[in-house]
Amino acid sequence: MKYARRSETIRDQLRTDLRNEIAPLIIETREKIRVAQGRVCPYCMTRLPRDMATLEHVLPKSRGGLDGPGNYLAVCGPCNSEKGDDMPNGCALVWLGFLNTVLGWEPQTW
Repeated sequence: MKYARRSETIRDQLRTDLRNEIAPLIIETREKIRVAQGRVCPYCMTRLPRDMATLEHVLPKSRGGLDGPGNYLAVCGPCNSEKGDDMPNGCALVWLGFLNTVLGWEPQTW
């Protein structure tokens, strides 16, 4: 049992180190997307303050979506939770196409 606990501790530490390393990139990407969207949530069209924005995978990773800026929208927390791992609707795909064009990113949804 001691070995299992130790490996979990090492794994947790590695995850924390990785998060700390990529956190600035994620924050920068989220802000670029939020500004390009006009600082609104694309789902509910409410104002999206910086501290309320979350990155949402348009095509969920659990359904084959890639983890990259070409598959992200900046949305409010409630909309992100409500969508969960559902497939994207037409609205999300239109927003994603717009963002990829404006920001010059390659689509990474499928």
